[in-house]
Amino acid sequence: MGPASVGRRPRPGTDRLHRGAPHPVQAASADPVVRQSTFDSAHGSFIVPARTVAVFVETA
Repeated sequence: MGPASVGRRPRPGTDRLHRGAPHPVQAASADPVVRQSTFDSAHGSFIVPARTVAVFVETA
């Protein structure tokens, strides 16, 4: 089962976030579910699997 989108509406504070990525520790995680977390810059939304906590960092 793929990640469930929290929604396609911009989240507060994401109007300035154009590029985001999971924190390097989570991106290298042994947990394949947490590695599915992404940021959709076209819509300004975070896509995080259900029952998962993800930390994102702004990228250049």
